[in-house]
Amino acid sequence: MESWHLCSTRKKLPAEVVVSTQVMAIENWIIAALFPRQRQPESLTDPAGFLVGRKKMRTSPKDGSPWKETHRYREFGSMVGKKLARVRKACREADRTCCAIESG
Repeated sequence: MESWHLCSTRKKLPAEVVVSTQVMAIENWIIAALFPRQRQPESLTDPAGFLVGRKKMRTSPKDGSPWKETHRYREFGSMVGKKLARVRKACREADRTCCAIESG
């Protein structure tokens, strides 16, 4: 297996690889999937707090911050996938990421 690292001998990544950094909180995509009436989810200043307020996430018993439990995010991922057309319309970052994947 060939390793890819940043060094003096740079190699191009294969076309199948799309590197994307989520600029906005991923919770915005979840909100777009679960709450279609919520306009412009990317404009929310605390999307994780929004999800806690809607009882889709819990707060951490340690510090009271939104608890990003892996099993919940797996469920959210499935929902975002099922509602991807809606998510792409509501979240420019989601659409940008999907376009990068589709064009690769």
